[in-house]
Amino acid sequence: MKIFKRKEWWLIGLDNGIIIKKMTKEQIESIPSFLNIDKTNANSIGVTYWRKCWGIRSEIIFALNMDTDASVKKLNRDDIHEIIKILYDFLSEETWEESGDSIWEYYEIKENLVKDIMNLSWLYDFMRDNDNIEVEFYDSY
Repeated sequence: MKIFKRKEWWLIGLDNGIIIKKMTKEQIESIPSFLNIDKTNANSIGVTYWRKCWGIRSEIIFALNMDTDASVKKLNRDDIHEIIKILYDFLSEETWEESGDSIWEYYEIKENLVKDIMNLSWLYDFMRDNDNIEVEFYDSY
C-alpha cells in the first residue's frame, strides 16, 4: 500500500480534471451511456473532475512532471495509465485518510474514484484508435 507524502505549499488548486477536446459528433455519440462523462459542452468533454482533492492533484502533477505555474497539460495514453494507477492507490481507505488531503471523507469520494477509473480506462482504450482528439489535465489555482 502506497502512502503519498508529496504535499507542497504551491499545490493549492481547487478544481482539477481531465477533458477531451476536438471530438467529432460521432465520437461523442459513441461514448458508452453507462460512463459518467459530461457531454454538455461538445468542445470540452469532461472525463474526470476533482474539487478540493489536493492529494490527487499533487500526485498527478508529480507524475506528469508539470511546472508549478502550469494550468494545463496535454496527456498521452501513458499519462492516462499513470493517473489510473494513482486513483487505484487512493481507493485504499488508509491511503485516502493518510494522503487524500481533501475536504471529502473516504465514504464520500470512493464511488467517484471508481467512476473516474472507469472513465479513464475507457479513455485509455479510446485514445488508441482516435488520434484526432486532444486530452488535457487542467488545474485551476
